[in-house]
Amino acid sequence: MSSVRLEPELEARVREAARRLGLPASEVHRRALRAFCDSALASEGRSRYEDVIGIAEGPADLSERTGEAYANLLRERVSGAGHAS
Repeated sequence: MSSVRLEPELEARVREAARRLGLPASEVHRRALRAFCDSALASEGRSRYEDVIGIAEGPADLSERTGEAYANLLRERVSGAGHAS
């Protein structure tokens, strides 16, 4: 058994939610704690962006050979820097 102190505003909100749902306040507490724990424990070891990773479509090789692409870009900038148009 646990005991939790709530600030008056939150306690009033719990009582109002319980009244609207026709539940005892203790059931509102249990449901809220269960949802909080489920969320906190489910996200352990997962990215907070997991729900959006991989949803965009595009070329499959965007992350391949990035070092080579960066080196080419630098070479282009350096070789073009000495030539004024």
